[in-house]
Amino acid sequence: MMTIGYVIYAFSSSFSSIVAGFVILGFFNVFINAGMMTFYQNNVPVEVMGRVTSIFQLIQSVIQVVFILAVGFAGDHVSLRVTIVSLSLVMLLSSLVFSYVVLKPAKMTFYLEVEEEGAIKIK
Repeated sequence: MMTIGYVIYAFSSSFSSIVAGFVILGFFNVFINAGMMTFYQNNVPVEVMGRVTSIFQLIQSVIQVVFILAVGFAGDHVSLRVTIVSLSLVMLLSSLVFSYVVLKPAKMTFYLEVEEEGAIKIK
């Protein structure tokens, strides 16, 4: 749903539609971050979590700088609106593809929760 906010923003022609796009973007950003952190904490061992986090953030920062440079160069050669619209549609398409791949039954083992010893069971 977060990409829907970007698409609404990209195709907006008034301030109210821009606000609607960013409200949707901000609202669903919380859920994406919570889900990502939960998945990360469940699948990365505690002993290496700090190192994995550092490497992950380094890679993310490098990709972010490269992406900003690419958008800047694209904005110089074509209009900024065309750049934003095309990248938001690419993001929408990639999120649909990623959702399809992740929700395949073969990937269900990543989302199974195991009960820990001594955990309190709530019924």
